[in-house]
Amino acid sequence: MSSCTHMIDGDCTHAIALPIYGARPSAGVCNQCEHYAGAPRGIGDIVHTLANVTGLAAIQRVVNGKCGKCAKRRIEMNTRYPS
Repeated sequence: MSSCTHMIDGDCTHAIALPIYGARPSAGVCNQCEHYAGAPRGIGDIVHTLANVTGLAAIQRVVNGKCGKCAKRRIEMNTRYPS
């Protein structure tokens, strides 16, 4: 189903995603989850990882707060440029 580290035997174990998507999200829902952690699904996951490693994501959150645009861009880039 998913290579996300939060998926164990088909059950989502992420504390934030679980109440939103349910215990057994479909592959499509899991593939677009902003809490995904695992092998890169596309260029969006690679950019996300680089932003976190370099500290750019933390600076962005301090300046703009949590707005959700990063997650939307990540999903869009993964959709357009999958691994």
